[in-house]
Amino acid sequence: MYTKDFVYPYNISLAMWDMETKLEKANIEWNSFKLIQNNKKTFFVRKDCFRIFPIYYIPIVPLYQMLKEPNRKKNAQLLLSVCSYLYHIANIPYYRQQNSYLFWIYEMHEDWIDQNDEDEENVEEYKSQLKISEIIGDKMEQKLFNHKNLEMFGQRLNNFEKHNDFDHNCWQVASDAFALYSEYPSTTIFRNKPIPEQNPYDDDYNSRTIGMDMYISFVANTEGCLYQHLEESINVEFNEYGSVEEPTIYTPINSTFIKAADFDFEHRIFTVLDNLYKVLTT
Repeated sequence: MYTKDFVYPYNISLAMWDMETKLEKANIEWNSFKLIQNNKKTFFVRKDCFRIFPIYYIPIVPLYQMLKEPNRKKNAQLLLSVCSYLYHIANIPYYRQQNSYLFWIYEMHEDWIDQNDEDEENVEEYKSQLKISEIIGDKMEQKLFNHKNLEMFGQRLNNFEKHNDFDHNCWQVASDAFALYSEYPSTTIFRNKPIPEQNPYDDDYNSRTIGMDMYISFVANTEGCLYQHLEESINVEFNEYGSVEEPTIYTPINSTFIKAADFDFEHRIFTVLDNLYKVLTT
């Protein structure tokens, strides 16, 4: 495409748009590419994104309740090791930590509850669920913080007996998580967090991005009137954002063979999160 009649940087943007369009027609399997300038060198990088479907919130109250059930205590201890791995190694945010996104969401709703006296019955229910989320959240974080759960992960997995479908599902989640822990002993879920991209031509709406730490987190519960209000607030806020952070790999295009992006860890850990959510809400 002829671009010389357009001033910089529009000529560059137009040329890149033209190339990406032609690449898509050629069925080249990459997401897009970027033009990078670094140390006086200018080059292209291939950009591959791991497509995900937020939200990944892991409820912790059901695990606490499971620990109190004698017939499910072994299941709960096994899942406790899984959650401890996610907490310590995968570095998934915990909603009782002040620097987490959900801590701010809970705090905002606590202020709203204190100021709302129109519906006394519902307000009392909200306060009760909020108190439970705080008390159980703090207790469970102490358990997750205990490294003994990681040290006993393999032993719990090997000694676990499967008697029904629920047992098998718990064991499968733990088995998949332990395999990740063994193969990626220090890898966090944010290992391929994308580099922030600043575009001076974006308005405030388009430039706002939903961060990975906003849609991946431990949460108190995913049931009840309190969570329904939390979810509504989160969805309203997310709808005001222009894009979503997704695990991203940038590969320089420098005349050498370009390997396929390796999202093995991402594929497996998000599957673990999905399946863990299912067993905790069964």
